Amino acid sequence: GFSAAAGPGVEVCDIEPRKALVRWEYPQGAGLRKFHIDVVQLPAKCLTDGASARDAKQSSEVAFFEAGATESSFALPHGTLERNYGAYRVHVLAESGSEEKPYLSQPGVSMAFSTPAELPGMVSNLRLAKEPSENEIHIQWDLPCDDGGASVEMYEVTFHPPVAQTEEAAQSHEQADCELQLTGQANPKVSVAPNKLQVWHTPSLSLDFCGLPPGEGPYQINVRAKNATGLLGATASLWAATAVAAPAAPSQLKGRLLPGWPYFGDVHSSSPGSAVQESDSDVDLVRLEFLAPLADGGRPLESYLI
Repeated sequence: GFSAAAGPGVEVCDIEPRKALVRWEYPQGAGLRKFHIDVVQLPAKCLTDGASARDAKQSSEVAFFEAGATESSFALPHGTLERNYGAYRVHVLAESGSEEKPYLSQPGVSMAFSTPAELPGMVSNLRLAKEPSENEIHIQWDLPCDDGGASVEMYEVTFHPPVAQTEEAAQSHEQADCELQLTGQANPKVSVAPNKLQVWHTPSLSLDFCGLPPGEGPYQINVRAKNATGLLGATASLWAATAVAAPAAPSQLKGRLLPGWPYFGDVHSSSPGSAVQESDSDVDLVRLEFLAPLADGGRPLESYLI
């Protein structure tokens, strides 16, 4: 009886998330008309050493192409393959004979392969969860529209100090290893060193920054999605500053009587002998003295209300 010719030697290379390049070797002979390229999808366990022949037979065709007799490679179009999926195999058959009576070789079969994932998209709608308080900033965000072919499991949050402190922060970069600390917390909170560049990892869609000084900023906060394959997406950013607080009370307030200093109604003399008129009222002046507050609430002190 008739026995089909041996199939081409097939290799799949340049594998990307959605496409790949198929190469084959086959002797060029008389009557060779074209090549058939068949992309099949297999169970994922076919990538392991424990896969059985039965597993390999559980395949389904996902695409079919043809190439000319002189070709020895074919680029699978973008979208032929799924991202982060395996296993795939490619079968290549040589067709010879005539159009009326074609002959197909045995299939040449590639090794099973899988496709990598892509970078996830940018997180959506990064925003302030509420107005910043004097010592805290609260942010939240939504899932990215595209996970890159693998589920998003973590978010990288970077806290930048104000622009004036950026150079100092760059010289003393501090990356906090807080992934374990934040894992599993529904509404995680972190204490921030305001003059340090710090990084956290959290599975949550929100994060609260605590321990900030009042009236400081703007701080730049970046968030990136990280999918199950460890790939990080594009950066989403916002800028926020803490609210200005009331200054602390002055300290060491005391009054000192100044006998002999003249009084002119609402005008207070700053030095003895500067009076321009005499006062008939029996009034003595008192000088109030105090120290400036230890905390200005985030803005320079301009005046005192007595």
